[in-house]
Amino acid sequence: GKFSGQGEFTYASGEKYVGELRDDKKNGQGTHYFINGRHITGIWKDDQLVSKNSSVNEKANGGFGR
Repeated sequence: GKFSGQGEFTYASGEKYVGELRDDKKNGQGTHYFINGRHITGIWKDDQLVSKNSSVNEKANGGFGR
């Protein structure tokens, strides 16, 4: 079956999503973590980001690197 609710999903690439899911897709409030240390938090609908809250570089230097 497909997962719906609050959860965490790790992709084969090592990236991770933590937040609300519906039918195995990002739906609702959640955060996508990239392997380079950045993350995007916002509102998702059917795996697409529809409203971004923040995009932050979490590396130790605390800067907003690219």
